[in-house]
Amino acid sequence: MLQIVVSIRDRNLPENRDLTGDPWDGHTLEWATSSPPPSYNFAIIPTVHKLDAFTDMKADKSVQAKPVYRDIHMPSNTSAGLIAAMFSLVLGFAGVWHIWWLAIIGLVGSIGTVIVYSFQKNEGYYIPAAEVAAIEEKRSGAGAQLAMEVD
Repeated sequence: MLQIVVSIRDRNLPENRDLTGDPWDGHTLEWATSSPPPSYNFAIIPTVHKLDAFTDMKADKSVQAKPVYRDIHMPSNTSAGLIAAMFSLVLGFAGVWHIWWLAIIGLVGSIGTVIVYSFQKNEGYYIPAAEVAAIEEKRSGAGAQLAMEVD
């Protein structure tokens, strides 16, 4: 109980605050974004030259130029993946229990869902650069200080 009291009492002390967004010193790029991540994942795609790119980016303490954000194109939401997954579940169930007519329905349904979805016009939507900049200003993840290549 004493440990919980001390943890709650001291949680807002400056030396106990993690401002990097990487409290466990992760090595991979998923630690470079805030938690929870924004819908677009990365405002600017990081340039990767080595296996542990995020470790190298954290080690580079040089001052980075302020990034120039652009509109980000996002795909529209769709239920096609869920529908294909349900047909695949039917296929797997039927395959285990040797119900071949049901397996054929699951296979045709799963493949058919993917084919139908591939012919739908999905233009998606854009997140404006101003909104991306506002989101990036608010977040305090380690990714805010990373060296990233902007074209």
